[in-house]
Amino acid sequence: MTRTDSSPALKAFATLRFEGDSLDVSTLSEMLGVTPTLAYRKGEPYRLGKRGAEKIGETGYWLLNTKDRLGTPELSDHIAFIVDILAGADKDQTFDRLKSAVGAASLSTLVTLFWFGQAGAQPPTIDPRLEGLVRRLRGAIETDFVTKGRDPERIDGRAA
Repeated sequence: MTRTDSSPALKAFATLRFEGDSLDVSTLSEMLGVTPTLAYRKGEPYRLGKRGAEKIGETGYWLLNTKDRLGTPELSDHIAFIVDILAGADKDQTFDRLKSAVGAASLSTLVTLFWFGQAGAQPPTIDPRLEGLVRRLRGAIETDFVTKGRDPERIDGRAA
């Protein structure tokens, strides 16, 4: 993983998401050894935020967001956190057991990496360990890498 010390990020975080009709929130949380940011079973009511309207889950959903868990703008630290959760899935369990549970429940797996850097900063690279773990779960990694001032027609988010 390339650190971005020479071009510091202004903001970075990552999410780990599992979805599927047969998702069992408590079993997945126990296996991963972490409490999710948001989770619900198919057919279960949930709210987005304290004032959000109550909705019913159309499918099972388990989301971990590193934004409020890590106080660092380094994407590499957020990636390492996700890698530790996946690779160290419940010390008594093996990654293969997690993989089997994800496969048996037909869960989709998605990791999303968010990074916002200074103008001209080089976006970070993705740790090959994360790529390998997600690949073994038959999941995907999405990136949202943006630099300040990327659009020459816009200044600080306002039309020029």
